[in-house]
Amino acid sequence: MSTKRFLGYDADENGKLVINRLQEPIVVRLYQEFLDGKTTDYIKRIFEKEGIKNWD
Repeated sequence: MSTKRFLGYDADENGKLVINRLQEPIVVRLYQEFLDGKTTDYIKRIFEKEGIKNWD
């Protein structure tokens, strides 16, 4: 599995997924917004407005 553009996770030296602690709050918020009924387009616009970059 490619992890180059996998928000919230990185691959360790053995290729296993490990949580990216810097991106963790973004992922948690993304899912919470979605569970609260926001659309993916709306979430994208909110994140762009706030300057939150994806998979950095």
